[in-house]
Amino acid sequence: MVHQHSHSRGWKGAYSKYEELLRALVRPASVVLDVGCGRSFPSADLLLQMGAEVHGIDPVIGPAVAPLTVTVKSGTAEEIPYPDSTFDLLISRSVLEHLRDPERG
Repeated sequence: MVHQHSHSRGWKGAYSKYEELLRALVRPASVVLDVGCGRSFPSADLLLQMGAEVHGIDPVIGPAVAPLTVTVKSGTAEEIPYPDSTFDLLISRSVLEHLRDPERG
């Protein structure tokens, strides 16, 4: 009931807003790094649909669940395992609560 009432007034969930921002920022051939992509890498398919070159890092990398055209490395937000200026856009979703020192950097 609350969900139905909220949507009738134009409310959108946080993940819907996040995807809207991605659609506004990502261009074909953008090189994007998802910091904290997680084991399931939920943003990979959307980024690929938009024509981006997709990379992800996460300190806990499980079995490969990302599409084959996606590069996934073990890494953290505090120490990104790529040289500076590699990416056009860094994105992150549901990560801050997992950082050991969120004020660092």
